[in-house]
Amino acid sequence: DGSDIFMMPETCQSHRLEIWRATQFPTDWVLHATAFEGQDLAESSLFKAQDGQWWLLTNLSDHYAFQDHSSELYLFAVDGPDLKNIVPHPGNPVVIGADHARNAGAIIRHEGRLFRPAQNNSFGVYGYGLNLMEIMRLEATSYEERPVKRFTPADRPGCSGIHHLSVAGHRYVFDWSGQ
Repeated sequence: DGSDIFMMPETCQSHRLEIWRATQFPTDWVLHATAFEGQDLAESSLFKAQDGQWWLLTNLSDHYAFQDHSSELYLFAVDGPDLKNIVPHPGNPVVIGADHARNAGAIIRHEGRLFRPAQNNSFGVYGYGLNLMEIMRLEATSYEERPVKRFTPADRPGCSGIHHLSVAGHRYVFDWSGQ
């Protein structure tokens, strides 16, 4: 954000969300902000929309022992990496279903459009496949997305699951597991 570089590591076991800021990239970091103290979040994604509004998409589990982070996606309007003002979306959870609710990477911007990689945890398999969801509507009172591409093990010989997608420029990196 601006000249600052932030990172949001997976901190589910710490029962909170953490934002770290680079003081000397890539080796030195300081804890910049925390939020959701005592809650179980996974696969969080913080991003700024074209209108300048910051959003947080995350998978919350309300059951400490069972830890289901695959069935519901929650949306929050936030003030950016400071996380001082967090407003839950009135439609929460905005996505329900183990076949597309869990995030699978950072939000992707392409030609003015926003895409959300989503895990497909169907057939009782964590990371069975991956969906690329286009965010069609992202507003204070509404959220809508649609699937534009599905990846399954059938798309890659020897693959038993696809878990994550990262995009940098014209490079696409999938995290997949073999049989």
